[in-house]
Amino acid sequence: MLPAGTGAGGSALSASEDPSSDCGEFGWEDYEELVSEVVATLGAESGVEIECWGRNCYVEGPPGSRHQVDVLFSLTDGMHQYRTAVSCRWRSEKVDVAHVREWATIVTEARLSKGVIFSRSGFTSEAVQFAQSVSIGLVELRNPTDEDWGDSITRVRGEVIFDGGLSIWDVHIRGTASKDKPGDRSSGDRLQQPQALVFEIPGQPARALTEIADRAHSTDPSHEQHGVDFPDGTVMRTPADPGHPLDGQAVANVSFKTRANPPIRMEIDVNAEERIWMIMRNLSENRHYNVTTDGEIIGAFAVFWDRAAGLGGVR
Repeated sequence: MLPAGTGAGGSALSASEDPSSDCGEFGWEDYEELVSEVVATLGAESGVEIECWGRNCYVEGPPGSRHQVDVLFSLTDGMHQYRTAVSCRWRSEKVDVAHVREWATIVTEARLSKGVIFSRSGFTSEAVQFAQSVSIGLVELRNPTDEDWGDSITRVRGEVIFDGGLSIWDVHIRGTASKDKPGDRSSGDRLQQPQALVFEIPGQPARALTEIADRAHSTDPSHEQHGVDFPDGTVMRTPADPGHPLDGQAVANVSFKTRANPPIRMEIDVNAEERIWMIMRNLSENRHYNVTTDGEIIGAFAVFWDRAAGLGGVR
């Protein structure tokens, strides 16, 4: 099973549940469930469906026979269904060529599209070579070792500082004056999001109020009040408030107040060795993935499951 994050009420695996040990609470049935959830997660966008998993998962062989498989999933391209049988090897030794040959036979007899073998301990070189010749996918799914980390940086601690941004308020817009009456002054506070105003200026790219305010504040940061005059023909748009009476109004001036917000500071402490629960290495595609302690799969590519099911296409 995929572990639950502490934020959701769950916890990471304890030492007694460590899949690198032959004892403890995490056993072969848990490994099969984990593989089924990994397959379902990675294949979700491709439409992968888990038909069954565990001790009661079977595929039909020659007349009068059937084979037990650990996970069975299917995928359709709209015209055909592609079924893949998965073997989950929860053992301390590497998978040898005999099991690859056995799995290839099951795939053939059950007329499946593909076979995949997951192993916590890897595969012998003979198994890898034979699997390539019979199109059996091989995947390592195990705890990371010191060799996996190598010289990589595994922990980062420090403070991250984010720009607090600029607050804009007390927005007022003055419409273009005519000979008969002066320009009307309208409060931008009546708009749902006055900061989202956009001004279409003749001969220039449209400019959002946020851009105008940033430039005004940068030019004169010591003052709170700012005002900007526009050339004739400038029109105001209210994209955040469709149908507002001010949308499309000709404007001559906009005034507003600004204030630079204090920076946002955040302490970080990321420990990769504590966060990464298992690593997954797809030998068939030469791709690597990580399964975190909160159940997230990092570096996943749906194309693997397309190919594992026999489609072979790239999305």
